[in-house]
Amino acid sequence: MIGKDFLALTTTPNTNLQYNIIKDSMPTCEEVLRVQSEWHKSAKQGCYYAVLMSSNPEQFDWKRICIKGIVSEELLNKINSEIVASMKDNNIQALSIILPDVLSNKDLTKFVDIAKKVTKWKILSKKIALTNFTLIKINVNIGKTTEIGTEVVAWILGFGNFDFFAKTRQSPYTEIAMTVKSKQYFKSKYNKHSVYQYTPKSQHRDKKMESAHDAHLADIHLSGRTDDVKMDKKLWENTQKHKRIILNLPLDIDAEDKSDDPRSKAKVTFVIKDYEE
Repeated sequence: MIGKDFLALTTTPNTNLQYNIIKDSMPTCEEVLRVQSEWHKSAKQGCYYAVLMSSNPEQFDWKRICIKGIVSEELLNKINSEIVASMKDNNIQALSIILPDVLSNKDLTKFVDIAKKVTKWKILSKKIALTNFTLIKINVNIGKTTEIGTEVVAWILGFGNFDFFAKTRQSPYTEIAMTVKSKQYFKSKYNKHSVYQYTPKSQHRDKKMESAHDAHLADIHLSGRTDDVKMDKKLWENTQKHKRIILNLPLDIDAEDKSDDPRSKAKVTFVIKDYEE
């Protein structure tokens, strides 16, 4: 079921974007990183883990970079190179790439089309029923195989200054974020189990399912937080509730897969208007 507020986006364009002023400026990368970091610290993405990471990214092995440039093969190759290098770096758990020049729906479309051409990313698309919007889901092979012989992939989250994104994804600048390590890496190094263990009905508890091995930002290890079971569980529950408050959804954390806003799902990278394959 699609929420009324979301359906309204298809008929009532919002000309009063929260961060319009930024689109008309030429900030330095230092300023871009600062502003985006402040947004994450404010918990507007609904995630208290991200708040903690933003407070001290170096402590939690979160690499944050800004890459300027129009959407092109050169830009996508730079992004892909950063992802590959970060996967090989044992001092990096998570990677965020902020793209201040990705400013429009046309830019998002071009980003996806060029990525299909020059990278080995797996890019899935799905139309949202009764709208002219398409969900774009991107994952990257993390270079590992599971115990059942399938590839381990990391899903890329996307944020941006677009009023047709989910409220929890509407940031000052376009950003892609992902973990660059597998669930097994965190389990073996830190004895860290997926936070999906706190959602009893989650399909991710079934290790026979391929998706049980997918890598998500939610799997990362935050020293002094996620290694404390009680604190980790509290952070997870509060994050789920806070996210659902922002999205105006029922405060039932076990209803994650019943969300009426498909744009906020963990595997969604972008939402694109009038996208054609």
